Parts: sequence; structure tokens; C-alpha cells
Amino acid sequence: MNRHIVVVIMLLGTGLLGCMPGAAEQKEEVRPDFFFDVKGYFEAEIARLNTSQPTVKKIASIGDLKEEQQLKSLDYTQELQLFASADINKLAWEEKYSTKEKTSLDGAKITTHQALDSSLKIKQIEVATLEEQVQSITILKSQKNALAGTDQKLVYQPARGFSVENEQELILGDGKKIKVEILFIND
Repeated sequence: MNRHIVVVIMLLGTGLLGCMPGAAEQKEEVRPDFFFDVKGYFEAEIARLNTSQPTVKKIASIGDLKEEQQLKSLDYTQELQLFASADINKLAWEEKYSTKEKTSLDGAKITTHQALDSSLKIKQIEVATLEEQVQSITILKSQKNALAGTDQKLVYQPARGFSVENEQELILGDGKKIKVEILFIND
């Protein structure tokens, strides 16, 4: 009986200590910052655009077919998800990308992160900045398997809009080319 009381007291004591501040510090996720923070940048852009809701012209094309429409609002969380998911700041990928910088004729700094491992889906991220402000982000993705291959080109220009181009190649049949472009209209 005494042994049961001791066990209950120990369990209660352990439970109470676990509730005390600092007893079990929660570990905050520490994100490495080896490359441009694509995820953080697009999270901020999504918040900005979901708040401001600029009028846009949406142009979608599949092969030779093209459709245009003007929209007063979009769900930018959904529309920019492909961009935000192109985050290469992962500890395991620190040595998997090279980084090169150059300056364009107009003075923009162009930073290119290039995949060194051909198995990586995100092949390249190019960020152009002028006076510390992003002018454009271009992301190249590619995925291939035995039956098909898909190449994606994502282009984002905060002052102009963005586009997503998909080119699919099929082993058995014709490939498809799909492009969606969102142009911000200044009201």
C-alpha cells in the first residue's frame, strides 16, 4: 500500500513540475536562411494582396485556346501557393544549390540559386532586386518519370502580376502547354 502511495505522489509531482513555466520549453522551428526566403516573401505578398484585392485580368490558355476575364477579387493564398511552396531553405539542401549574383544593366541585383542535384524538383530560383525591393522572382521546376515529364515556369512581378506556365510531355501522346497569367490592373 505504501508503495502505491509513493508511486502516486511521484506521478503527481512529475505532472505538476511539467506544468511549471520553463519546465518543458517548446522548441521554436528555426528556419535556415541559406537562400532567398521564398516562403516568407510570398506569405507577406499573400497577406498584402488578400487585403488590397486589386482588380486583375486573368488570361488562361491551353494550347491555342485562350480565355480572358476581369476579376475584382482572388484567393491569393490559393493562387500563389505554387510560389510559396518553392522554399529551398531546408537544412538538408544547403549544399544542393549554388548561388550566383550579378548586376544587370539597369542596376538590378540578380541572385540565382541553381540546383546541383538533378533529382531536385526546384531547378532554379532567380530573384531580381533593385534598391532592396523585389522586382521579379522566376522559379523553374521540373519533374520527370517513366510516363511523363512536366516543366513549370513561375514568374512573379509585384508591380505587374504573375504567371504560371506548365509544359507536359507524354511518352504516349501529345504534350500540353498551359499558361495562366494574372495582370494587376491599376484602378
